[in-house]
Amino acid sequence: VALSGWMFYWFAAYGWFNNFNWICEPMVFSNIDAAVKMLDAFYVFYISKYIEFLDTIFFVLRKENSQITFLHL
Repeated sequence: VALSGWMFYWFAAYGWFNNFNWICEPMVFSNIDAAVKMLDAFYVFYISKYIEFLDTIFFVLRKENSQITFLHL
């Protein structure tokens, strides 16, 4: 929950409510602080999804099917 809150704060502070466009953003090839912080937030987001995927795999391998919910699928 804390990680999701942190990611929401970074996406909101440096993306949605900053200078980024809601629909299409052109490529940025410089080290703009807001762009780097958005990349950090996306990196943490994808790492968290990978960890959740591993959690589901461990449930399946241990044959704890009662622990697997619709959210895992």
